[in-house]
Amino acid sequence: MAPNLLVASQTLFQPRKWFRASKNEKPKRKTERWEDPIPGLYEYIPRRGWFLVEKDKENTADATEKGGPVLTIENTTPKETIKMDPPVAVRYSKVLKRHLLGPDYQNRKKDGEIENSQGKKSLVTFFRLDDGASWVNFLDEHGEFIPGKTLHAMLSDRHTKSETGPYRLWFFDQSTNRFRHMLRRDDPEYQRSQANSRVQSRQNSIDHDAFARRRSQESRSTEYRGGPNSNRDGMSVPSTGANTRPNSNAPSQANSRRGSFSRGPLSPRIPLDEAGVALRMIQKERAAKQAA
Repeated sequence: MAPNLLVASQTLFQPRKWFRASKNEKPKRKTERWEDPIPGLYEYIPRRGWFLVEKDKENTADATEKGGPVLTIENTTPKETIKMDPPVAVRYSKVLKRHLLGPDYQNRKKDGEIENSQGKKSLVTFFRLDDGASWVNFLDEHGEFIPGKTLHAMLSDRHTKSETGPYRLWFFDQSTNRFRHMLRRDDPEYQRSQANSRVQSRQNSIDHDAFARRRSQESRSTEYRGGPNSNRDGMSVPSTGANTRPNSNAPSQANSRRGSFSRGPLSPRIPLDEAGVALRMIQKERAAKQAA
């Protein structure tokens, strides 16, 4: 059978027909389970990106007194989900290096006017970090992404004077409604550290006062000297010091007074009745002498 010259000539001058044309396979949808940004099912839609289609239902039916759910095999597999209608778009943040839900991503963006070193003003876009107060300039006036350092390196340099790298922290001043460079007092981490240091210093002062009072009480108790029958602070021990205070009893004090030469000899003791009779006799004798 003679070959078809028309088909042979078309094949000769059209090399694309030398190979068998493969059918273009359309991209298929795929579903994956993610734990971040929120636990749930995420679906990839061709030419549109990822969407959150179902989120996990919070299991609060079986909860302990401490608030944590009681997890068992029955209620962990499969997990109950809530269908999202409509699905929520997912955006990838080049600043944070992770996925965010579309509404959260849009809320973190804010346009602001800044002035460069030459005095030229331009409208750029800022992105808010997780602390809620720090912003970074990640889009220029043309809407182009500004590549910068990683978030870990950026946060580690937040207290240093080094300004290397395009990501310098900014702060939105509510009083002027303008962005300015972040100061140390604007940093939430610095504010927390200052508050913790004040609380710690106050606690240290309280502990120091309590320790001083305890030491004062201990010093007073050690200076106490009990009597022979005292059981306070253990058994009493006779003191051998030269300046110790003697514990004199009443008999010893009476004997010391009785033996003192400055007081003179003591008068003999006379019963009360005999003293009265003697006094009357003395009065009679004096009256008789005066009458004579």
